[in-house]
Amino acid sequence: MENEVQKFDAEDAMKQIKDKIKSAFVEMIPDEQWNAMVKTEIDNYFKVDYRDGYRNSIRFSTFQQDVHSELEILVKEKVKEHLTTYFAPAYNSKGYIVANENVEKFIKENVGNLMTTMIGTMIQQTMLNAGYNM
Repeated sequence: MENEVQKFDAEDAMKQIKDKIKSAFVEMIPDEQWNAMVKTEIDNYFKVDYRDGYRNSIRFSTFQQDVHSELEILVKEKVKEHLTTYFAPAYNSKGYIVANENVEKFIKENVGNLMTTMIGTMIQQTMLNAGYNM
């Protein structure tokens, strides 16, 4: 199905970023070295924390900033494309907006969990508040 989430392809991202940045340097750095440099920055992009052990901000090199900037653009484009396709509006015969096939399928497959979470949390909080107010 064309609307399924596609696995992030780090190799493809690495190639796109390499090509875009490399064009500015006009073949000054060998491919092998570019591949290693860009791969390191892509790996760093997905790390949770960019601070040292003392919570001091770490300064990024211009190269790191360029790679992160390009990767951010690429990731945003892919996420936007997926969300606007997967959650595109659907309309009934009267022209009213309704859940599309993807949303409908998700709800049907997860209705038990959705209801348990929604109603369960509400009941839990109500009972907890009643206990505190006695």
